[in-house]
Amino acid sequence: MEKVLVVDDDPMIRMAHERMLSDNFEVSSVDSGRQVLETFEQHKPDVILLDVNLPDLSGFEVCQRLHEKGLLKHTAVIFVSGHTDLETRITAFNSGGDDFIGKPLDPVELLSKMEVLNSRKRKVSKISQDLKEAQEAVMTVLSTSSELGRVMQFVEHSFSLHSIEKLINSAFELLNSFGLKSACMTEVNMEKSFFSSGGVIKPIEQELLELLRTKGRFYDFNARTQTNYSHVSLLIKNMPLGEPEKYGRIKDLIPAIMGCLNSRLTQIEAQKTLIKQSKDLVYSFDVIQATMRTLTSSLGGNQQKATDRLHKMVYELQVFIQKLGLEEDQEDRVIRYVDEAVEGSLKLLDAGDTIFSSFEQILSSLQETIENQNKVVARITEEQEASTNQQDVADGDDIELF
Repeated sequence: MEKVLVVDDDPMIRMAHERMLSDNFEVSSVDSGRQVLETFEQHKPDVILLDVNLPDLSGFEVCQRLHEKGLLKHTAVIFVSGHTDLETRITAFNSGGDDFIGKPLDPVELLSKMEVLNSRKRKVSKISQDLKEAQEAVMTVLSTSSELGRVMQFVEHSFSLHSIEKLINSAFELLNSFGLKSACMTEVNMEKSFFSSGGVIKPIEQELLELLRTKGRFYDFNARTQTNYSHVSLLIKNMPLGEPEKYGRIKDLIPAIMGCLNSRLTQIEAQKTLIKQSKDLVYSFDVIQATMRTLTSSLGGNQQKATDRLHKMVYELQVFIQKLGLEEDQEDRVIRYVDEAVEGSLKLLDAGDTIFSSFEQILSSLQETIENQNKVVARITEEQEASTNQQDVADGDDIELF
């Protein structure tokens, strides 16, 4: 029930006014302007029925003082006066009054004015509530836009980060901007690493990250939430349970952050694997190349030695045959047999030249493969350095999107 404060120095008039209003309102009364000022906080009326002509302070002055103190935000003032001329009404309006009624009061008119003012108050109250809710909705949208903008910047920035530590620290900076403390575990190339937004991770946090890694995508306990992806697990230690809207927004943003982290860690893992395989391949090729060169050199040397040895043997055999005292035809037959054997051996040695040539081609192909692999590793490294340098320049000229 709305409260009405009747202000009049005439007790009979106060009683009459109270009788008019008591069926529909909670009515109290005072007899002076000073009493209004002194007891306003006690009464906290919805409407003041204020007589203009009071013995100490005029009703106009009382209304002005209440306005100056900011006490009439939720209270309407109806001035009551026996003077209903235009000048009095203008003064009432200038003093901050909401309505004016002349004496003697007509009960029907008074109740009608009271209903109008109370209806107006209810509408204003509803509008104020709607406005408050709209402002809250706008602030929520702005907060969401700002948070989403920061996540977008993080995603863009992540492509210039090629080390796990820098990537996780960038994620911590983003989460810190949301007021969140966190710890993180990564698993890349079967190697686990642990990080904390506070610097050094606690042993119990490390244990929790490992134990909860198999508990599904999200695991909530009290104000903590762990999110698990294939290459990364994130433990947020202070989820805003007391702010449901913010809690919901963060829960919506975490998959985007974690998806980006997991994707970049997958790429980092692939790059590290590619570089390692390339280096291992280059090393293996180097070993094979060195072995082939040794074999080629040994083959060529042995071939030359065998040829020289055969020629020497033929010469020595010819000298030896001449000393045997054989008939000329016998001597020619033996020498012919020896020449045929030597010629066959030399043909076999000539086949070694083909093998030697094949080895040289293999060595050339291996050298070309090694150079190409080195170029692949160098190109990946250069691209990483270039993207890092570009991001450093961009960081020096950041623009806030939201």
